[in-house]
Amino acid sequence: MENSRPNVCIISAPLIEMKGADQNLFNFINILLPISNEIYVMSSGFQMNNAKVAVINKHKTWQKNANMWARIFRYLAAQLTGSIDLIKIMPKCDKVILHSGAQLYLLPIIISKISHRTTILVQQGSVANYSKPVSKAKPQYTKWVLYLVLSFLENLSNYLVDKIVVESPSIVSFSNLSRNQDKIFIGDYTYIDTNIFKINKKFKHRKLIVGYVGQFQEVKGVINFARAIPLVLAHNNNIQFVMVGKIGKSNLVEDELNAAGILDRVFISERVHPNEIPKILNEMRLLVLPSLSEGLPIIIRQSMACGTPVLATPVGGIPDLIINERTGFLTENNSPECIARHIIKSLEFNQIDQIINAAHKIIENEYAYNCVVQRWEKILN
Repeated sequence: MENSRPNVCIISAPLIEMKGADQNLFNFINILLPISNEIYVMSSGFQMNNAKVAVINKHKTWQKNANMWARIFRYLAAQLTGSIDLIKIMPKCDKVILHSGAQLYLLPIIISKISHRTTILVQQGSVANYSKPVSKAKPQYTKWVLYLVLSFLENLSNYLVDKIVVESPSIVSFSNLSRNQDKIFIGDYTYIDTNIFKINKKFKHRKLIVGYVGQFQEVKGVINFARAIPLVLAHNNNIQFVMVGKIGKSNLVEDELNAAGILDRVFISERVHPNEIPKILNEMRLLVLPSLSEGLPIIIRQSMACGTPVLATPVGGIPDLIINERTGFLTENNSPECIARHIIKSLEFNQIDQIINAAHKIIENEYAYNCVVQRWEKILN
């Protein structure tokens, strides 16, 4: 019965002003639509035309180039305005879900708890881990203070909520959630549309292309990937490289490649529409993701659905999805030498068809739309 389904309020951080920034939230709402009665979405910069979905708090989105103080101000302002709106709609809501960067929204969490609503946190990776200083070349006291503050806020949020949803078991330990084991549930905040992400080009017909798709940020290992490219080319000069990303440090990547004299050997693009990603993945023979910190990156699952093997670091939930030389490839670390060695080894692996088939089967059996909806129905109930 429709009335037996819960009314759900989804709270999201303000979305960054860039194409595709709201796609994860859009997919998450689609997951909840068949198992919810009404859905209230509290997020600026988001729109959705559906009779069951009401979007609240349509204020200005975050500027992607805003400085730290501007971000702090908007973080506090978003909590305050969001809390006021939450109080207004609370009588209509049965469940409150914090999604897309809202894990630090303490005021809405407290309001939800006081109102005796089931409060669910979708943990997409530690915000504190992403802010942790990476470079050891010089002291970064401000970043360390920020990291400690964010760690405290994250731990407090995790303590207050009723349920914490993670995408895979390994994220529990990687995101320091072990103390909250009794409230952990496994569920995805998105799904793979296997009608879009599919094998359109057979692996044997693809050129020798190795690629990176993701944000151009140091924590993603993109600079070390750039440093690994000349090492790979020294072994096999016929390999082509593609780097597709959004926001971050593309200039630093280009500087690395230019210094090595191979900038013209790498195709770099910051402006690729999400609809083009399946085509790009279908051209690759290997996707490389050498991150220092992750949740469970959707680009890995999209790549597996397109029949493209993945080489990644064993961080976050990645080891739950990629079993070395069975469903993909894992590196010991993300040093340029290690990345280069494993790129060469992966491209020369003689049982690649078995890896492609095993990875593709995982996507069909665990990450297709109906599978994800069933998991969330259990979480809500």
